[in-house]
Amino acid sequence: MDYLAVGKVLKPQGIKGELKVEILTSFPERFFELERVFTELSGLEELEISEVRLQQNFVYLKIKGIESIEDAGPLRGKLLKIPASWRKKLPRGEYYIYELIGLSVFSTSGEYLGKLTEVLSLPGNDVYMVEKEEQEIPVPALKKVVKKVDISGRRMEVELLPGLREAGKNAD
Repeated sequence: MDYLAVGKVLKPQGIKGELKVEILTSFPERFFELERVFTELSGLEELEISEVRLQQNFVYLKIKGIESIEDAGPLRGKLLKIPASWRKKLPRGEYYIYELIGLSVFSTSGEYLGKLTEVLSLPGNDVYMVEKEEQEIPVPALKKVVKKVDISGRRMEVELLPGLREAGKNAD
């Protein structure tokens, strides 16, 4: 079974073993719906959630059986995961980052530009980093640039704006 990370334990919070968790999902409210999460300790282990609270950009979780700072210590730095089958369905034309990573990217004229290796979330829009050999091309995630995304075919088609290819030549 495939799992998706929805949070990363930063540290125990308080003396009763509550966990301060960095949110790694676009749907922070999903923590209120979850009854359990999974993490790697001595293998994949299930953690039963008893309390949830959101504060600023963090979620605080109380896990059944974790009653002290000492109990919570081994979870520091661990990813909290859910089965991929629990993921939220996105609107048409939106994709999870893990679905995009590794796509083969082609120009609208059919030229192979490289593999999508990273998604940068910037204030204006996301940028897809496409890498081929030693060259990286930053591709803005805009409808006028990204013409087609075929997740099942592992392919993306883009119309490069003038100057993008040159902007990526200094990928050193």
